[in-house]
Amino acid sequence: MTNNVRCIKPNENQAPGEWNSSSVIEQVKYLGLVANIEVRKAGFVYRREFAKFLSRYAILTKQTWPKWNGKVTDGVMHIVDTMHLDRREVQLGNTKVFIKSPESLHILEDMRLRKFDNYARIIQRAMKRFCAVRVYQKQREQATDILYGRKERNARSLDRDYVGDYCNLHQRPDLQRLIPRSEKTDFSSYLYKYDRRFRRQGRYFISTNQALYIIDEECVKVGSGGKSNSSAVQKNKQPDGYTIEYKIKRRIPLETINEIKMSEYRDNFFLICVNNDYATLLELSSKTEAVSIILKNYLKKTNRVLPITFGQGFDYAVKKQSWIGSGTRSVKFSHAATAALMNQIDPKKLRKGVDMPRDYDVKINRNTMTVMVSSGLPKQSRPNQTNAEKPRGLQFKSTNNSSSRKPPTKPPRPLAAKPTKQKKLRALYDFQARSADELSFATDNELLLIDNSDETWWKAELDGKTGVVPSNYVELIV
Repeated sequence: MTNNVRCIKPNENQAPGEWNSSSVIEQVKYLGLVANIEVRKAGFVYRREFAKFLSRYAILTKQTWPKWNGKVTDGVMHIVDTMHLDRREVQLGNTKVFIKSPESLHILEDMRLRKFDNYARIIQRAMKRFCAVRVYQKQREQATDILYGRKERNARSLDRDYVGDYCNLHQRPDLQRLIPRSEKTDFSSYLYKYDRRFRRQGRYFISTNQALYIIDEECVKVGSGGKSNSSAVQKNKQPDGYTIEYKIKRRIPLETINEIKMSEYRDNFFLICVNNDYATLLELSSKTEAVSIILKNYLKKTNRVLPITFGQGFDYAVKKQSWIGSGTRSVKFSHAATAALMNQIDPKKLRKGVDMPRDYDVKINRNTMTVMVSSGLPKQSRPNQTNAEKPRGLQFKSTNNSSSRKPPTKPPRPLAAKPTKQKKLRALYDFQARSADELSFATDNELLLIDNSDETWWKAELDGKTGVVPSNYVELIV
């Protein structure tokens, strides 16, 4: 671009800071600077060689990135047409491309920056996903070491992926506001807490680097001044004129925990014992993940290892009430035949993703609860490392010298794919669907298994209809 330099005399007195406007305007007109600017505006403000233009803006289209196969001028015009630039704003010379208005150039630059920003975000997401997978794989290995040789394992939970946030707290500000901002949330899930009468109560469980939170949801009437109606929440209904509110039922600081107790069988129970206070009996399908996070945070908080004991039962103290007083409760575990285990929860009341069918039986006799559990995997079981060891992402091959390269051979014709045998399920009990995505079936019906990645609800097909079924109502046909 040509640079024109002109000298303007501001005044006749040779005094600094003095400006004679009429004299300056007369000089500008005499030198023709206004006409020069008008000519420049009417001309082309940007000019660049074809190869350099194509190299700079090739990322804007898939056809020109990473390399354009064809004439350079065709690649330049392909970019112009793809960006919907006016042909009157762009002209091709012998060796350069000319762009008339600055707005057209700004469009190209903005789109180029957006492309780089988009690709940078894709790389960031992939790297974060890769790091998260490694963290959860390491966490799963550490959790396996905690239970190795001490507790029977569940085949459905041994190889599952660890998620951490099962409540999607980033989409639940109503739950987030209950946790102080100074605390980091490492685990959240919906579980069941047992009271002094062994009644099963649904609760939200959140584990942070400072404490454990047990949160209840209550159905509060609008304008009632805090009066709640928890029965409507337990039925998973919200009557008109009511709103759902969340309340912290118990906060357990990590330093006050003195022990965690679990059974030797494949059940989902674990007991949190607190110093000079009552214990809390919980039932959680992802208990291994939760306990491993509690142990890790406890070690960071107190610089001590939290004891965890395994046995065929345990006794614990319940909460003291003013008119009842404190007391002790006992929980015993024993093996039972799988066919004798019948889910005590009505399947019509199960909430997908929240409630999970139980594959063990519970009997209550006053202050003692007996849990009969079917046999699980051996205590020495470990997760399958096949998927973890499989290389992920791009695979780069080492290149040899060009002199030692051989001409590529013609690949063999692909063999015909062998038909895969689809797994089948046999219904153990009758099940009546309560929603559109559930599948009804009767005892001894045979279903086609589509997906069993979820622990509690499997996707299956029956008579051309597809839906989800409770996993403990069916068995896999070998």
